[in-house]
Amino acid sequence: MKTGMRHKIKNSLFLALLLALASPANAREVVSVSLPDPASVDCETTSHDVIPILETGTPKRLVVSIDCLNTATNEFEVWFCTDEDAKRESRDLVVMLDEGRLLVSRRDIKSMLPGESILPLGLNSLGVELWNLLYRQDTLLVKTSVNGIQNSILAMGVGIASPREWRSVRVVSRGVGNASDMTVTVSKGEVGFSVILR
Repeated sequence: MKTGMRHKIKNSLFLALLLALASPANAREVVSVSLPDPASVDCETTSHDVIPILETGTPKRLVVSIDCLNTATNEFEVWFCTDEDAKRESRDLVVMLDEGRLLVSRRDIKSMLPGESILPLGLNSLGVELWNLLYRQDTLLVKTSVNGIQNSILAMGVGIASPREWRSVRVVSRGVGNASDMTVTVSKGEVGFSVILR
């Protein structure tokens, strides 16, 4: 085999390896929680899963996406918990929709934060991004949004919670509506990227 051909094959394999390492499947962990059809009379349905941990001192970020259907007859809760079973007593932050109002609390209704956001009817998307700041390793950069617009209530809730201690997320839906329209996705990935030239 000629030397030029060997270099081409070697470079092709190296490029394929770089692309594989840079692909989203390898660069991040993703957990998606969807709801089963309700089995009870009050149409309550719930599901939970373990989520990735955002460690201190790493160039990582945690992205939470909550997609939900807002109707006049449904309500939902999303619990971020400090145990892997997403038990009620381990709740650290609760995001809820009740009669079209977005509310945020710590462990229970007694710790409800002041203020609310009114969500439009139909599909809505809530987002939370947590970025590690390497120059201040005990600090997280927090970005929150509702339908792409910055949201202060979500930001306030995350700001007083302990996201580094989150181990699981539970989704609870009640009321008449299609539970399949409620999904929570949590992904952990790199902040930034690097390019290697040879």
